[in-house]
Amino acid sequence: MTDLGGKHLQLPQLSQLSFMYAIKPIIAWPAMPQLAELSVTHCEEVTTVAGLSALTRLTSLTLDWKGQLWRSCHRLLLAAPPSVSHIHLQGSSSNEGGWSPVPAMVSMPQLRSLTCRSPAIIEDLGLLTQLQHLSFPGHPVTALSLEQLDLLYRLTTLRRLEFGVPVPERAHGHRVQVVRKVLPAGCTLEQPMR
Repeated sequence: MTDLGGKHLQLPQLSQLSFMYAIKPIIAWPAMPQLAELSVTHCEEVTTVAGLSALTRLTSLTLDWKGQLWRSCHRLLLAAPPSVSHIHLQGSSSNEGGWSPVPAMVSMPQLRSLTCRSPAIIEDLGLLTQLQHLSFPGHPVTALSLEQLDLLYRLTTLRRLEFGVPVPERAHGHRVQVVRKVLPAGCTLEQPMR
């Protein structure tokens, strides 16, 4: 058990906090008023969310979104303050254990940047009216379905769509042309080639 919940605990200058492999971490969020970046990975049963919403300087969350860990991370997303503008959802690729929807995205219209392990999240982004950057570092542009392309077209504030896995040059041209045609005006596509 990781305990950062003592009533005398004060970390007024702490701006970054990372939990890895913590079991049932107990956290006194009000003791960290300057916290700007929070990373919670490979942690089970993160139940301490009281006070998280008061951290108005928190702008970045990195969370595991795989297997059974997504439930703990979902609680953190729901409790996150409106100051959070970047989220990184990491984990295994979507064909390794499936994908769980991210209903908390509905309550985060202020989100400007999202990095995710699976393009399946596109279905959860409809109400993100300020999203400008969307990144899929573990996938090629060819991973997008026609339905996902249609949903991307509706993200009118999107300015950069990024993929991290190269596609063969012969397949690259046609697919990239199709994706560029459906992206909102002013949005750039970044896709490495082999």
